Amino acid sequence: MKREILEVVNKYVNGVQIDDVNINHRSEDSLDVLEMNISLPEHKK
Repeated sequence: MKREILEVVNKYVNGVQIDDVNINHRSEDSLDVLEMNISLPEHKK
């Protein structure tokens, strides 16, 4: 999933690497939470 997200992000922002994408999944009470953090470079395409 990280590679697919990276492909989409790189359509709009140049220079994002696989290590810049962090995905965490956790359960809270009766909810499943998918958290995604992407470190973006300063310059966009």
